[in-house]
Amino acid sequence: MHIIESGNVDKKYLKLYNQDYDVREVKCLEIKGQIENIIYSNETNGYTVCEMTSDMHLLTAVGYLPFINVGDVIIASGDMVKHNVYGEQFKINTFEKVMPSNLNEIERYLGSGIIKGVGPATAKKIVSRFGEESIYFRGNRLCELCSKD
Repeated sequence: MHIIESGNVDKKYLKLYNQDYDVREVKCLEIKGQIENIIYSNETNGYTVCEMTSDMHLLTAVGYLPFINVGDVIIASGDMVKHNVYGEQFKINTFEKVMPSNLNEIERYLGSGIIKGVGPATAKKIVSRFGEESIYFRGNRLCELCSKD
């Protein structure tokens, strides 16, 4: 999992799911991950409960995340907390959206519905055809998929 402990430069990666590790002690983390699923979102104040992956680990994240969508890649700062009912959660204090940086992230981003008419199947075709240039793809360029060899 791509986790950086803010107060300690020597420890770049932590094992969150080690049984001996007390999650309540982890404070001031920075995690880069992709939003996989939005469980709950309050349209009025932006409070969101979502699932995000970071280095192929799935974790539940909570916080005020206005305008966040499935497929978005974010760098978030916050604390790992243990909720009495819902268990371990990453409580986000601040976040920043960043551009997807690899083909898998680009495919997931494009297939998230952010572009009308582009779902997971079309996103896969776009990424296989255009590679890393796919991030610059716009919906009005769909005809390029048919015309390019």
